[in-house]
Amino acid sequence: SCYTAIEEIELPEGLEKIGHDTFFGCDSLKRLVIPAKVAKICPWLVQAHENFEGLTCLSPHFRIESDSLISNNNNELIACWARDKVYHIPASVKILGSICNNMIETIIVDSPLKRIGRDAFVGCKNLKRIIYHAPVKHADISYQCEHIEGAPTTQW
Repeated sequence: SCYTAIEEIELPEGLEKIGHDTFFGCDSLKRLVIPAKVAKICPWLVQAHENFEGLTCLSPHFRIESDSLISNNNNELIACWARDKVYHIPASVKILGSICNNMIETIIVDSPLKRIGRDAFVGCKNLKRIIYHAPVKHADISYQCEHIEGAPTTQW
């Protein structure tokens, strides 16, 4: 993690993987461009905050939908920079890997999910509740999220 005043970071064109927590805590970062050769991005890529404008993705392995970065391989939500206090998980998402967003207060799950990752909501300091309108096959939610209201229904 970087915890610096850096506003812009230029990633090398040949970069193929971005590791865990790479830009987590970079509260001054405004934009991030994912190079074309990146094939793997680990959780907690970036923690969205009020000054973060979003991502541009040049890699064919990922797509941007509803202010979120989603893996084309397994439809995993990797990063979310939505500014709304209420955020609906896109219907195409099947795995919640990492939200990491300081602005969201309520998340709504309208479509079935295969999995919610253990630390999917870490870094969501203002998240108060999750509303489940659809089932979740497996949820291993971290103890760090005990303050969040709402439990998933697991009936698939």
